[in-house]
Amino acid sequence: QGRAVMEPVAFSLPNDPRVWEAKGAKKVMMRNFADERRSVVLIPLLAAIMDDEVNAWATPDGYFNWVLGHEVGHTLGPRTVMKDGQQVTIQQALGEHYQPIEEGKADITSLYNTIYLREQGVDPETMEAHYAGFLSEALRSIRFGPASAYGLIRSAAWNYFVEKEALVFDASVGKFHVDMEKMPQAVEDLMVTILTIEGEGDADAAKAFLDQYSYVPADLQALLDQANATVPVEFVPMYATQ
Repeated sequence: QGRAVMEPVAFSLPNDPRVWEAKGAKKVMMRNFADERRSVVLIPLLAAIMDDEVNAWATPDGYFNWVLGHEVGHTLGPRTVMKDGQQVTIQQALGEHYQPIEEGKADITSLYNTIYLREQGVDPETMEAHYAGFLSEALRSIRFGPASAYGLIRSAAWNYFVEKEALVFDASVGKFHVDMEKMPQAVEDLMVTILTIEGEGDADAAKAFLDQYSYVPADLQALLDQANATVPVEFVPMYATQ
């Protein structure tokens, strides 16, 4: 595990907002990598942390489409903000807090936008399938710890949802459960919080949010410790050579 790396299953490039404005951005999805991560890491990890109901929600397309929405989410929202009379990029405004906040924006707008896509008949997967996809990826990232921007923001999202009672630890089974009556509103509230931080270029608010929510609670850490004994940290791609 100490030598594990995070393999990409998708990417959206370039990151330069000036190029976004002039030329747009390209999203690349690697379905074979996504399917392998799901089978090797995500499904076993979800089974170790979440209750049977949430595990039954998980589907290959639910995860893949959430990842697709994540990549699309990177190129949505404001790109610049006015600070002290000057126009600066969101990255410049937020400084060291930009990457986790930006990854959080992509994560949560993907969940929120799924509602619209389903209403338009574009995405037939259930909301539950997308929540299962996000939660499995969030748990994977939390294992990497706060040194990773993904681990930092996804632990924050986890604790935010717990605070909103959208994620609940069920002591009777020793695992977490999703309250589907509360999760959609919690997703919307978190999206508004993150988009406001970016839209205002508020580095202090970004720091305060991360300081408040980015940690691994004891009940989750205990389950992760158990999962570490059997669940791989990441899949390892093997490339054919002549």
